[in-house]
Amino acid sequence: MRRLLDSSNEMCVKVAVEIIERIIKASQEQSSLGVQIDIKKMIENDGTLDKLVNVLQNYEYQDQEINQVVSLAIGQVFNAAPLPKEFRNEVILTIKKMTNNEDQKISSVAIGVLAGLADCQDNHSDILSSNYPATIA
Repeated sequence: MRRLLDSSNEMCVKVAVEIIERIIKASQEQSSLGVQIDIKKMIENDGTLDKLVNVLQNYEYQDQEINQVVSLAIGQVFNAAPLPKEFRNEVILTIKKMTNNEDQKISSVAIGVLAGLADCQDNHSDILSSNYPATIA
């Protein structure tokens, strides 16, 4: 799966990112049921997180949904933890934009991920930047 993130075919990258995001979401749900899965440690150790960050920072994709889904995936991995400064602003900015999406499913998922990131004080300045509270009021 991780190797697909290096593909020059956008559709392959999109499908791989969507699958990885679903795996991360499922591991988070299992954790809420008492099954401890350290998905963050797993994807850091196997290099998947680095690949996701590379996808996030690739501005050549025509399909912006790739960057949105990868931002959600990274945001879920860092639930209640500080996002690394190297990509914190980009992840949070993308998720903040998604909270205003016309599709209620997308906006509600984005709000949930943003709320998880807000559980960590280190992420607050980026979340509150650009007068964000006023835009959602």
